[in-house]
Amino acid sequence: MTAPTHITFASFVYLLLLTTTGVSLSIGHTALVAVASILPDLDTGSSWISRLAPALALRIERTFGHRTLTHSLLFIAGMAGLLSPVALWDGALYACFIAGYASHPFLDTMTVSGVRLFYPASNVRCVFPLEVNQPFRYRTRTGSRIDRMLGLAFFAGCIPTFLIAEQGYERFIRVTQHNVESAARDYNEFSRTNIVYADITAHSLLTKEHLQGRFEIVGTLNQHTVIFRGPERRLHSLGNEYQAEYVGESARCQKGEPARIVVRRIDLVNQPLSQVLTSLDPALEHQFFGHLSTADHIAVPGDGIDFSPVTGSSGSLKFNFATYDDVRALGLEDVFIDHGTLTVRTIERASATTPSPPGNWPPAAQFARITFQIDEREPVEFRRAEGDTVQARESLARWGRMLTAGSEIELNNARISALEEESAAKTVAFNARVAKAAQEAGADSLGLIAMDELGRRGFVAPPVMKKAEARNRLSHLQLERLQSEGRMAMIRSLLQIRALRVRNDLLELRQQALEARCEARSPCKGVIAGIKRSVHDGKLRAVILIRRE
Repeated sequence: MTAPTHITFASFVYLLLLTTTGVSLSIGHTALVAVASILPDLDTGSSWISRLAPALALRIERTFGHRTLTHSLLFIAGMAGLLSPVALWDGALYACFIAGYASHPFLDTMTVSGVRLFYPASNVRCVFPLEVNQPFRYRTRTGSRIDRMLGLAFFAGCIPTFLIAEQGYERFIRVTQHNVESAARDYNEFSRTNIVYADITAHSLLTKEHLQGRFEIVGTLNQHTVIFRGPERRLHSLGNEYQAEYVGESARCQKGEPARIVVRRIDLVNQPLSQVLTSLDPALEHQFFGHLSTADHIAVPGDGIDFSPVTGSSGSLKFNFATYDDVRALGLEDVFIDHGTLTVRTIERASATTPSPPGNWPPAAQFARITFQIDEREPVEFRRAEGDTVQARESLARWGRMLTAGSEIELNNARISALEEESAAKTVAFNARVAKAAQEAGADSLGLIAMDELGRRGFVAPPVMKKAEARNRLSHLQLERLQSEGRMAMIRSLLQIRALRVRNDLLELRQQALEARCEARSPCKGVIAGIKRSVHDGKLRAVILIRRE
């Protein structure tokens, strides 16, 4: 075979096999394959490559002959082993060289003379194809018309294989399919570095309206559905029937202008959504993704066939390719997020004149939120306005008609004072009576002692003695009774006073609880960032937002 035929065949092998197995398509690799494909002909002085080293070619030809040593499998294996360190440095170069070189003896088996592939172990000539009855029927001579036709055929084969290699086999298949699934895979590949457009032919699922043109693809919902920006700049879904707004008939993606994508994740615990919006550059494109939870009353579209970038229900928000305009159109800037993480995808087109977004997200301000809900007919007084600086535990708002327990507490205090005075007076009176009774009991005891002495001497009769003993016992019993009554009276007075004081404590606690329910106080030091009022179902709901300092 001539050198052009070898070069075109090796290039065809390179484009068909190597580029589809990971070797990149490049001019350098193509040149290396082409040079390697004609190197085996160094064993003949009539080849193109021999003109670079005529003395070496002449010596190899005289010593071994043409299509022997340099065309043998043993020589190829030895060369592959010798060049194996190159594989560690650049595996693609190594594969291109070995594949280009090995293609030469394989193609030469189609010549009339064949190739001694097993030289020097055997001089058997290997030929392909082989027909026993007519050995030369399907083989050709070097430089013949068939040789040139093979070269042209291989060159023609390089054209489609080049297109496949340039786009990749998978991409080539996707281009020929023109379906939504192929467009989804193309977008996932192209969107890493470029804006993506698609030539779309589709019809509306509901109205059957025909749609055709080139539209920007902004994302994918799944492997069967893509999101595109329609003529009115709204987002629509394109997919299979009953799974998207538009049923795709054909879709073929193309790379647009280069773009840089920056993705950030923002923790929005105790943050208003406006905190994110004010931190973004409105000149750039931003897309929001994520699930957020909020206690605010919200009204957003539900799930349906029409694609909605913002959906949600009570206490929940879902963002999917949402933008500035979507959030503001629904009035969600002031929604306070209890917890959730928002993913922001920023797209900077090559034509943008604004500087690139920063690599790190600025630290979010810390907020505290106070929320109360009352009947809309109840009076409410806001004691601070937006922008005011407040201290911790400072009263911010008060509502309702406050009931006070002060009069009852004062009355109880008066009762306590009266009881204490009455107890003191009773104590003095009881002490006087007890003292008198003690004096009488003492006198009776002394008289009994004297009478007992006289009785032993015989001067007092026994009946008189018994009467004196009885009087003594009676006086001591009266003394003990008076002392007991005094103690019981004091205990009753103390219990009454204690009961009134406990009652006052309960009244004060109830008063404080009532004030706490009807008053909003700042949980921290900071600045009031906003006061929001809304009425829903006859209830006034107020939210005070404080930026912590």
